[in-house]
Amino acid sequence: TELLPSTAGDAGAPLSGIVFAIEQDRVMGRAAWVRMYSGRLANRDMVDLPGRLNPLTGERDRAQQKITQIRDTQGADRGELAAGEIGLVYGLGNIRAGTVLGDERLLPRQMRPGRLRTPLITVQVLPEKPEEMESLRQACALLTDENPLLGMSYARQLGELRLQVMGEIQLEILAEELQHRFGLKARFSAPSVTYRETIARAAYGQVVYTMPKPCWAIMTFLIEPAPRGSGVQFSSEVPVRKIMARYQHQVEQALPLALQQGRQGWPVTDVRITLVDGEHHLIHTHPLDFIVATPWGIQDGLQKGGSQLLEPVLEIRFRLPAESLGRGMSDIGTMRGEVTETAAEGERVMLTALVPASECMDYPTRLAAATGGRGSMSFRIHRYQECPPGKGSACPRRSVDPLDTSKYILAARSALEGGIFDLDS
Repeated sequence: TELLPSTAGDAGAPLSGIVFAIEQDRVMGRAAWVRMYSGRLANRDMVDLPGRLNPLTGERDRAQQKITQIRDTQGADRGELAAGEIGLVYGLGNIRAGTVLGDERLLPRQMRPGRLRTPLITVQVLPEKPEEMESLRQACALLTDENPLLGMSYARQLGELRLQVMGEIQLEILAEELQHRFGLKARFSAPSVTYRETIARAAYGQVVYTMPKPCWAIMTFLIEPAPRGSGVQFSSEVPVRKIMARYQHQVEQALPLALQQGRQGWPVTDVRITLVDGEHHLIHTHPLDFIVATPWGIQDGLQKGGSQLLEPVLEIRFRLPAESLGRGMSDIGTMRGEVTETAAEGERVMLTALVPASECMDYPTRLAAATGGRGSMSFRIHRYQECPPGKGSACPRRSVDPLDTSKYILAARSALEGGIFDLDS
């Protein structure tokens, strides 16, 4: 009662609750553990939920699901769930832990989305038996739905399954869960840090999508570096007489998908993109041509401007025996880190440092060995910064490269399996 948010809530207010856990019932199917903060949920209510990512718009569809049953924490059937209560809700489809029901603005500030850590490590998952790959993919998809600190991507064309995790201990737990819950034995590749990338210098990206007919989408983008942490900014200088407003809207909607992977395969961020020229055709332009052409033009600009890898930097707080302070500071320097604060706490020392994630993935084990188990550390993501030359690595492309134009057009027209967008990430 002193540390957790108050259970008080207005049952007459608009709906606001959060799905904080998922479990599977052999008879009833998927159950969502819901904590209600305001309003009510009742049997047969229709709930508006975010659906799958739509490849044609770049946005998530909205999907309505009907509640089929509500149970309390003891498993007893009940007709509704009101503000201040916790219960199991059935019928919400493939909902994920962390999903907000209703108005997220009514949640307590500390419960709003975006407060959780971001998975920083990527591993490839390999089945013991090749024929079990599809079963393994489905099992990992279910585990991802249950755990907000786990991400998954599946490259259909490569048959490659990857997980984004917080650390090696989580991998041990996942291996155990896969074996005991699903009867699947899996092994993981050596972990690598999840990088991002940005454009190194301003460049123009051009696309002329006029063949084979019917199609017509011509565009020129100016892509420029933007300040760290600014994300993606888009604007258009093209009048609607040259590219209709609805087509320009399609371009903006397609950008998140176009930037899923840059030239080195990592998500692209911290760029300013301006549509500076282009044209549609009154007869030949197909409604989806600008959706198809946008990744093509963006990747052309990214290739011309060059890639700058961005690596995650962690803020790490160490709690060390006083005699281990010198060793700790030396290790931080070796890991390309910098100490930002030190403080004494009895016979221990608190040390705060900024360290690139790629340099300290195995440091918890080394720290335990060096301090006889008396040292501890906690971390959070602090920022992304330029990765030094020779550091970092590329990520395999999960979908067709837009600059492989012949293959890309065939995929866009459903002549190749998998399409032009990877949708399992």
